[in-house]
Amino acid sequence: MKYNILVFIGRFQPFHDGHKRVLNRALELSDKVLVLIGSSNLARSLQNPFTYSERRSMIKSVYPTDRVRTAPLNDITYNDVEWLEQVQRLITQEVLLSIPGNSKTVTISGLNDVKVGLIGCNKDNTSYYLNLFPTFGSENVDFLNPISATDLRNIYFKNENKSEALYFNKSIPYTVFKFLCNFRCTTEYKKLKEEFEYIKQYKESVQKYPRIEHTVDAVVIQSGHILLIRRRAEPGKGMWALPGGFIHIEETLEDAMLRELREEAKLKVPEPVLRGSIVKSKTYDNPNRSARGRIITNAYYIKLADMKELPKVKGSDDADKAKWIPLADLSCNELFEDHYFIIKDMV
Repeated sequence: MKYNILVFIGRFQPFHDGHKRVLNRALELSDKVLVLIGSSNLARSLQNPFTYSERRSMIKSVYPTDRVRTAPLNDITYNDVEWLEQVQRLITQEVLLSIPGNSKTVTISGLNDVKVGLIGCNKDNTSYYLNLFPTFGSENVDFLNPISATDLRNIYFKNENKSEALYFNKSIPYTVFKFLCNFRCTTEYKKLKEEFEYIKQYKESVQKYPRIEHTVDAVVIQSGHILLIRRRAEPGKGMWALPGGFIHIEETLEDAMLRELREEAKLKVPEPVLRGSIVKSKTYDNPNRSARGRIITNAYYIKLADMKELPKVKGSDDADKAKWIPLADLSCNELFEDHYFIIKDMV
C-alpha cells in the first residue's frame, strides 16, 4: 500500500456516492482510512440535519470493515489554527490505535516512519483541506459530475414523491437511502421540515426589499507602489481600480478578496504570504458609493515587504491590465468610484 493511513475529512450530510467513490479509492491506496466527520458538535439544522452517530452509521452500513474508522471532528469557526491542531491530534491518536510498534508519545513531527496522507474530491472546499498539511501526502479524486449534498438535502426536505426515490437511488447508497426513509418518521425530521418551509417563505418575502450587495477589494502596497487593475468593461470601463469583486455565496470575505486578486492581477506572490501580510481590513458603506445600487465593500490592506523588484502582475478576468503605480502618481479623477478615497484612508 502507498499509505498506512489516509484521512478523509467531510461533513457527509448525508453520505452519498461521491463520498463512496473517494473512500473506495482510499481503500485501494491505504491500509486503513480515518474518516473525520466534521461539524460533530453542532445542533441539528438544515445544514447539519444528522448527528455524528447517525452519519457514522451511514458510513459503517456501507463499509463495515475495520479498515474504515471514524472520529468526530468539531467545528472551530474563526480559529483555523485550533481546528488544524484538532485534526493533528486525531491523526496521532489513530496512529497509536492502528499502527503497532509506535511510542505513546508519538507526535506529528515523529510520523516519519508512518505513511500518512489526506484524500479528497476536487470540488468546493474539500480539496482545500489537502493543502493545509504540507508534511502529509495528498490524493485528489476528480470526477466530472460531483454530487452536491446541499442539493440532496433540498430534495429530501422539499419533495415527497416517487421521483425523489429514483433520484436518491442514483446518488446515495441503498443503506443510506433506507436510513433517510426511516428518518422521515421521526420528530426531528418534522421539525426540520417546518424550518425548511419557513426559510423558503422567508427568502420569497425578502425578494421584495431592495437588494444589498457585498464586495471585497485588495489594497496591495509594496515599495511605495500600489497594485491597480484597469477595468475591462462597464461600469468604469478603462478606469483604474483596486482588484476586487463580488463574493461567492460559500466564501469568507478574506477568501473572496484573495481569489479576486489572483483572478484579476495574477500577482506572483504565494497565498500564505498574502494572508500573513494583511495589516488590517475595513468596511466602506457610503450609501452613494456606487451607481449600481447599495454595495458595501470590505477592503484589505496588504503590505508586502519592500524589495527592489516588484512582483510580476498581469491583467486577467475583468481587468485588461494590471500595474504597479507609485502612490504619488495617484489621481482622484482616474480611479473608479470611491477607490481613491479607500486607498487614502487605509494607507
